[in-house]
Amino acid sequence: MRSKQRGAVLTLFATMVVIATPAHAQKNTRNFYNSHGAFAGTARTHGNATTFTDKRGRFVGSAINRGNGTALHDKHGHFTRSLVRPQR
Repeated sequence: MRSKQRGAVLTLFATMVVIATPAHAQKNTRNFYNSHGAFAGTARTHGNATTFTDKRGRFVGSAINRGNGTALHDKHGHFTRSLVRPQR
């Protein structure tokens, strides 16, 4: 059961990163909801960094816009992966 919850949190986190990381950085807050319409978490963007909290307000990770891609960090501050934007 715990691995299913972790998978769901990681999927939610990845979805929030893709949706909440704008091309131009600005300060904003965006709420996210699960498939049943219940509140799932919040993404707060300020400058090049977006932080994510779950429905209980606990920090779950962050995304930092590095110009040509986005670096993802877990709740402990460890680098988890990078999403690179294709060159145009």
